[in-house]
Amino acid sequence: GERHSDSGGTGEPAARSALIMAEGATSAERLAAWSSGLAWRDVPEDQRSLVGLRVLDTVGLVLAGYETQAARAAFAIGRKQGGTAESALLLTGERTSAAVAALVHGTLAHCRDFDDTFLDSVVHPGSTVIAAALAVGEATRRPDSLA
Repeated sequence: GERHSDSGGTGEPAARSALIMAEGATSAERLAAWSSGLAWRDVPEDQRSLVGLRVLDTVGLVLAGYETQAARAAFAIGRKQGGTAESALLLTGERTSAAVAALVHGTLAHCRDFDDTFLDSVVHPGSTVIAAALAVGEATRRPDSLA
């Protein structure tokens, strides 16, 4: 959907706020409502400066995982799934669906187990979030407003 912002500049219009707080909303619906309205200006400055480093780290890990058995399996699954040629697979130039590109790149980024770790939750968000964001960004080809 479109990115909306209220006149107060908080990036959280009433409908989105209502969904985030709705008693019957699932966690996924709440997260989707929050993230779909997130604007670059809402991201804390100290986190903005880390975005490029996180993307570079993840792309480097995709490259490092390229010649692994898991990578060969991910590429094979991706080729079998096929899909609309909307996102490229790194190193091969093959085009596939955004979902398959995210799966393949996320798998490769995690192959060597050097992907980033958010210490408070001990997860590897780069291999999943960045892989998905790059695939969807390419598929939608929508320039993001950094305002």
